[in-house]
Amino acid sequence: MGALAAIFKPIFYVLREKKKLLLLVLVAALFFAVLIFPYDDLSDLLMAQSAAHGVYLEFRSMGLSFFPPSLRLNKVSVDVAMLPTINAGEIYLAPSLMGLLTFSPGFSASVDNFLRGSLYVNYRLGHKIDHVRMQTIALSLDGLDLKDLSKFAQLPVTMEGRIQGDVAGSFDPTFTNQPSGSASIQINNLHIPAAMVPALMALTLPDMRISQVNLNSTLSGGQLDITDGVIGKPGDNVHGRIKGTMQLQINNQAGFVYTNVGPYQFNIDLTLDSSIEKNFGAMLSLLNFDQYRTMTADGTRYALKLSGTGSGSPPTPSPLDPNAF
Repeated sequence: MGALAAIFKPIFYVLREKKKLLLLVLVAALFFAVLIFPYDDLSDLLMAQSAAHGVYLEFRSMGLSFFPPSLRLNKVSVDVAMLPTINAGEIYLAPSLMGLLTFSPGFSASVDNFLRGSLYVNYRLGHKIDHVRMQTIALSLDGLDLKDLSKFAQLPVTMEGRIQGDVAGSFDPTFTNQPSGSASIQINNLHIPAAMVPALMALTLPDMRISQVNLNSTLSGGQLDITDGVIGKPGDNVHGRIKGTMQLQINNQAGFVYTNVGPYQFNIDLTLDSSIEKNFGAMLSLLNFDQYRTMTADGTRYALKLSGTGSGSPPTPSPLDPNAF
């Protein structure tokens, strides 16, 4: 015991009496470690490993921090098969320290100047269901440009405006278990320029402007619930409300993920101005919507319930419950 005390005595003395000196040594060591860190080699390794997994990553510069541990990439572009090039001004990535302590590893990330807005991501491994580890993810959208998003998503119709909101949920990557989650989305100054949509029987959409769209929804047990949807306000080309449910199953067959739409029911109360009614009135008449149409000071109001047995069946209109909203 005396020998051990003789060995540890000077160590305890330094820890007790020389705290400032010890801190200075540690800070200096960290400073020089950051200064001489081989960033170029790490950059090459990161791009090589990404390319090996089919993700072609390029960036102008990289920064590494130890307290807290994080990685920062500037002027980033990412190329993935079947998707347009993804560009971002800056990507910040940090591991979840709380996740490491609770044996649920994860990370947080922010992507700035992405689609002229920002994207924030929090990801963690969750609990197990039937021996499958669920994965949890939360996304925050801040001012993404809809025109750039339309091009990125290769939508048949170009939309303009700004989108923001929050999406959170948990999912099984094998989709043996159905995902669950919630979403709250807001679109400001929505503008849909006049265009023809070949996928909708060559339907021509008129120029449409809606000041704001708010959608709140949940997904659980294979059922999508639109708990509330507010579209526009009086004076817009379209304004009103929508809510309802839809059976939505997500399946995985040999690595191919697809969705099955089952029975659905939506409550709709929308008012169209004269320009929109002129383009859609004939089609809505063919769908037997005339008996649910009334004229108002703002335009033509359609108040009805739509239901169907799946994506392949035509919708069946019926009277709207007065307490639907």
